[in-house]
Amino acid sequence: MAFAPEQVFTDEACSERVFDEMWTANWWWKIQELLPKGATIAPLILSSDKTQLSQFRGDKKAWPVYLTIGNISKEIRRQPSAHATILVGYLPVAKLECYSEPMRSLAGYRLFHYCMSKILEILVEAGENGVEMVCADGRVRRVHPILAAYVADYPEQCLAGCCMENRCPRCAVKPDDRGSPVMSVLRDVEWTLKILDEHKRGQEPPQFERDGLRAIYQPFWRYLPHCNIFACFTPDLLHQIHKGVFKDHFVKWCTTIIGEAEVDARFKAMASHPGLRHFKKGISSVSQWTGTEHKEMEKVFLGILAGAVNSEDIFVKLEIQEHFNIPKLHSIVHYVDSIEALGSLDRYNSESPERLHIDFAKEAYRASNKRDYTEQMVMWLQRQEAMWTRGAFCAWVKDQQGLIDGERNNSGSESLSEESESESGAVPIPTPTSSAPLYAIEKKAPFKNVTIQCLAVDFGAIDFIPALTTFLCRNIPDINAYAQPKFV
Repeated sequence: MAFAPEQVFTDEACSERVFDEMWTANWWWKIQELLPKGATIAPLILSSDKTQLSQFRGDKKAWPVYLTIGNISKEIRRQPSAHATILVGYLPVAKLECYSEPMRSLAGYRLFHYCMSKILEILVEAGENGVEMVCADGRVRRVHPILAAYVADYPEQCLAGCCMENRCPRCAVKPDDRGSPVMSVLRDVEWTLKILDEHKRGQEPPQFERDGLRAIYQPFWRYLPHCNIFACFTPDLLHQIHKGVFKDHFVKWCTTIIGEAEVDARFKAMASHPGLRHFKKGISSVSQWTGTEHKEMEKVFLGILAGAVNSEDIFVKLEIQEHFNIPKLHSIVHYVDSIEALGSLDRYNSESPERLHIDFAKEAYRASNKRDYTEQMVMWLQRQEAMWTRGAFCAWVKDQQGLIDGERNNSGSESLSEESESESGAVPIPTPTSSAPLYAIEKKAPFKNVTIQCLAVDFGAIDFIPALTTFLCRNIPDINAYAQPKFV
């Protein structure tokens, strides 16, 4: 875990910077300057994704919301067994048939923001003033939990950003200009809230239609401190690159130019190599691909095209594609800014929440009776978490017992060596015969001159004074003759 931002470079001259973990990027440095000296940031990474629960028939769905923090390294966060990502709630998947057809969609958007604001309302005061927490290294820090990243697919990004789905959730580019490589003006939180407030009062500002906003007057991020929701939207490599630009567009364009039979023949003729998948049957016969298979195709696709197509951009010339006004293609424009702000993109992928659906949604649904399943899923997950916590505690106790037994064995070997020395003429050291319990303490105190009041207030040891009194009365005779200690 990391508790402070860092800057990593490839050489001692600091000529080339590395953006890897979140604490090596610019967002952490920027927010750290806005907080009081000594404050510790807990960058929150939210993710939400609607998933189908019923199989083959039925329309049962769940909408989980997951939470993790950027202090944990991405190597640990990508492991579902590490429990570094938790489920914070289920959003309602309601049909809202009580509303008329024109108002049903808008009511669903407002319901989403209302529920998210209820889930995150505790972050308003905690992010502004901080909360004292005992961290993993045993130190007490004033932690400010602040929303840093929001992982979601394109429709949910537009939903969280209060904009239409034909617009970019990060910038105010016009719908017809998304094929242009020119950077547009990024959306501003204060400006967006101002336009929404004016529209709520019936002033009808022209920027409302120009920016493609929705009439959501209380977005969940309105009162979150130091939160720029538009900059929180991270690139979705799974849907934007692997399944989007590559599979849905680039592969189809190239197959149209070369021909399906030629593409399959080139995949079959590709030489096998360790670390690369050999598509011995081609790719045209496969109807459904996974994200992993898309990545395997991308590794060899450039070799497949070598010598088969012209190096020029001839998609428009051959009338294969009329324009490049594609939302997923436009999103690549913002990749560099996201990497410099939040670090590498491999842990802001929607693959992570889709994998978590198995543990936090699908298995919980299978354990229910399929009626009023949300409450049963929550109860089942609470029991699973209690069992996991109990198992982790038992494993910790076992490790601690092993350390104590090891110390006892070491002390026993030392006593045997001392007896052998006494036989050779050394003075024997008497061993204690009392049945008093053994206590394992540190050789060096991590905190010195700590008052008893500080132990009770800062470290939560509220029972220390009565426990100390009982211990002294049992082990030291005539304890009343001694003065009460001031420092420990």
